Amino acid sequence: MNIQISGKQALSVLYSEKEIKKRLAVLAQQISFDYKEKDLVVLCILNGAMFFFTELVLKLNCSLKVDFIKISSYEGMKSSQNLKVHLTPQVNLRGKDVLIVEDIVDTGRTIKEILLILEKSRPKSIKLATLLKRQDSSYDIDYCAFSIQGEFVVGYGLDLDGNYRNLPYLATLNPSKETSLT
Repeated sequence: MNIQISGKQALSVLYSEKEIKKRLAVLAQQISFDYKEKDLVVLCILNGAMFFFTELVLKLNCSLKVDFIKISSYEGMKSSQNLKVHLTPQVNLRGKDVLIVEDIVDTGRTIKEILLILEKSRPKSIKLATLLKRQDSSYDIDYCAFSIQGEFVVGYGLDLDGNYRNLPYLATLNPSKETSLT
């Protein structure tokens, strides 16, 4: 389904809100089982993972704490070579099981940087949950909602220069279909 947004690029829905919620329920069930009776800290990577993180945590049926880390790596539609750390976790991670919640894993560079930061805190374990993984990524993911090709995806927290985060679905951009419809 194609959607046109006033003054913005046309979008093609990749995964609907209903499909996302259904998949997150399955992931939450698996994560809840895996972390039953463990000392879990769920770590959200801001800003892109915020919707995925919120929906996932609300569905988890296990004891947990939440915290945040903020690292930026994208400029426009391309991953920049400069990773910037803006916020590090405030919860003591020593001896805890940590679940990193990320919006998308492509090259794995951001995750590798986060692991270097987190390993200094000596957690018991670190696992990764991601909303999207590029099929050509060789990075191992413990919990993955969806796998995609190389398209640029927006919505459900993912953005293009700060736009489209609030869409309740995941969509690809159709840059050749500029629109000014209202």
